[in-house]
Amino acid sequence: SHYYSGIWIYYKNRKVLGIFCIIRSRWKQGYDITNLEYGDGHWIGIFSTGTNYKLQGYITGDLPDIARIIPKKWKKKFYITQISEGRE
Repeated sequence: SHYYSGIWIYYKNRKVLGIFCIIRSRWKQGYDITNLEYGDGHWIGIFSTGTNYKLQGYITGDLPDIARIIPKKWKKKFYITQISEGRE
């Protein structure tokens, strides 16, 4: 379990594109993604402040696509903080 000194906000959306819109909106408001899950036909996002994350991003695709992208992100000093699998 993680503790952050800021605010936690929860969102639920059926479409992966919908949760991506919410992610971008929350980033603009200064929130970070602290958990992203898929279950029972919904994407669930938890957003927090006070995490000290420097930069976040997300990638989508099939496993072979993601496996090719991850090493490129590592070279740019990104770290994997969450991996989620689900359907739209």
